Amino acid sequence: MKTASLKKLLLTSALAFGIVGTGFAQETQIAPEAKAEYSQKSFHENKQGHAKFGLFSPKLIKELDLNADQKAKFDAIGEARKAAFEARKDEMGKIAEQRKALLAEKVVDLKALLENGDQAKAQLEKNREDIRAKTLAFWDSLDDTQKEKATTHLRQNHDKKAFGQKNYDHKGKKGDKHDGHHGKQ
Repeated sequence: MKTASLKKLLLTSALAFGIVGTGFAQETQIAPEAKAEYSQKSFHENKQGHAKFGLFSPKLIKELDLNADQKAKFDAIGEARKAAFEARKDEMGKIAEQRKALLAEKVVDLKALLENGDQAKAQLEKNREDIRAKTLAFWDSLDDTQKEKATTHLRQNHDKKAFGQKNYDHKGKKGDKHDGHHGKQ
């Protein structure tokens, strides 16, 4: 008797979970084409990280109403950033392989290992200088009104992030609940 009722209970709960489970797994029928606009996944797939645009956001660039020369200089910054990323990815892969080979030895050649790190640092610095030069060339091409708009934008971003303020404490004070700059996750 108990076995039969136990079987019924298991069958009933399996059916209930099966029906509910498939209901959650199905696509929405109201708007199947609707997707989350800003999910973590889309940021990683589209390579839209925190620093995708550098100092100048697309909104600011639109507001600046750039002429053809200014637009070309701005596009050169993006191309330099992309080229630097690709070069850095390739170079860092080679450097990592060299480091792995150095560390595989019975006794590491410390001088070579340190030079390996210096090589990586030099590559990053070279790319940074190139991007900085292009950014300054773009800035110099802006007229005074455009520079004022850009300065206002940069100031707002600076104030929003609160960098440089004495009372800014990224980690929070001891005992305070602090969610970090991304909020609760």
